[in-house]
Amino acid sequence: GGTGSTNRNGTCFTTDECTSRGGSASGSCAAGPNGCGCLQYLTGLTGRLTTFNFMPTNDNHLANQEYSICIRQEAGFCCVEYTPCADIGSFSLDTNKMLMMAKIETECSVDYIGIEGGQGTCSGSANPTAGVNKFCGDKFNSLSKQMFDAPVCDCTAPFRVDIFTDDDVDVGDMGATANTKPSRGVCLEYRQIPC
Repeated sequence: GGTGSTNRNGTCFTTDECTSRGGSASGSCAAGPNGCGCLQYLTGLTGRLTTFNFMPTNDNHLANQEYSICIRQEAGFCCVEYTPCADIGSFSLDTNKMLMMAKIETECSVDYIGIEGGQGTCSGSANPTAGVNKFCGDKFNSLSKQMFDAPVCDCTAPFRVDIFTDDDVDVGDMGATANTKPSRGVCLEYRQIPC
């Protein structure tokens, strides 16, 4: 791919390999441990991940971000379950439309996170069924227009959460409507699920 392209099948590129494939040595293709396309790399059976600017403020998330947070798959574990942190506003991306609801897939076009094959339950299988890939709004849920948070499970290794934000932070992304409240970004707790 082009600048900052990544490879979702688990193949890791060195800087030279990334450049030879048309990527940029400074892009996400060559970022992270061993050139795996991860700006943040987490280990362990449980933990917490946050987007940049989440913790120090109740202000808006950072604009113009495109990076990945990866979680190393532990031996004997086939899925990762994500739940919003207990912090207020722990999942708030693209809050202009459908206030206080979960949005997924085509409802998420400007600020969102990507979790490949996200589902409401963990199958415990290395061969999961198709699921949701994009999440945004005020609630974290694999079902659209839900007014409550719910766990989302990813059984598609390598485990990765992709972060995408555009250049608008608190002005409506369609050019007119300001967010009615800050979009803090994302804070998720994760736990790996055995096979």
